[in-house]
Amino acid sequence: MVGAIALSAMSLAAQSQAPPAPAPAAAAPPATAQTPPVPSTPVFVDDLLRARIAQGGLAFGVPVSLAVACRQAGGPNQIQLGFEAGIPVNAPRPLSVMFAIVDRSGRVLNAGKRMVSDPAETDDGRLTFAMPIAPGLYKLRLAVADAVGRIGAAETDVAGYLTQLGSVRVSDVLMAWSRPDGQYKFLGLPEAPARTHSIRVSLEIYNDAPPADRGAQAWAVQFTLTGEHDITPAFDQKAAATGPGAAVSASVVLPMDKLPSGLYTLRASVLNGVNALGSVTRQLRVE
Repeated sequence: MVGAIALSAMSLAAQSQAPPAPAPAAAAPPATAQTPPVPSTPVFVDDLLRARIAQGGLAFGVPVSLAVACRQAGGPNQIQLGFEAGIPVNAPRPLSVMFAIVDRSGRVLNAGKRMVSDPAETDDGRLTFAMPIAPGLYKLRLAVADAVGRIGAAETDVAGYLTQLGSVRVSDVLMAWSRPDGQYKFLGLPEAPARTHSIRVSLEIYNDAPPADRGAQAWAVQFTLTGEHDITPAFDQKAAATGPGAAVSASVVLPMDKLPSGLYTLRASVLNGVNALGSVTRQLRVE
């Protein structure tokens, strides 16, 4: 339940009483002075978050990190924006989280809100979201209030386009992490959560060629993972891209148990037969 945060305190009434006169005659009734209360002006959490979203930029009352990834949703003019927010696991619950996609003039195009009461909802201090957007350039803004009224905020640029590689378009490099139970969860931030068992890396290819031409095409993706100061990849694997219709995808599973700590670059190179069309990259940090 979202409560109001009172920004001004109600002053206590102060009373003073005059002493009775010492004469034997009946004393006058004691005089009292009452200070009228100052009315409080509550500011609701939602109002604070909306103001923070409108302002943009960063706020540090609650540390927040933010990262995005884009893929096609439905037709070629529809983009699904997935994003992940990092919020400390010890931030007092409940958390009120508000986010918005804004255009280059600062106009809010789409917004949402989420309440987080159970710490299990923020597995390793992470929240994931998705929203549809039209192709374009935007900013994603996110603000969070904890149970004691502290406000944190972050924003990031969003290039809401698919990458053109030759005759096809591709998604961003998509990642999902898992523990030994094998349940994968979207990974938008570059940092892998502690005790990550494996990471599934995927790339989606969107082919607008006529169906008759697609049958002669053999799509694959070469995935490599290279350390910040290394030349030889720590991981290198090719995967066939499969799927019905105009959208195909390729994925590999990256084991984490023998991967040293450090910053890595994940590269997904698109192949049509023996022809390389180009590549897309993203970073992965292993603690």
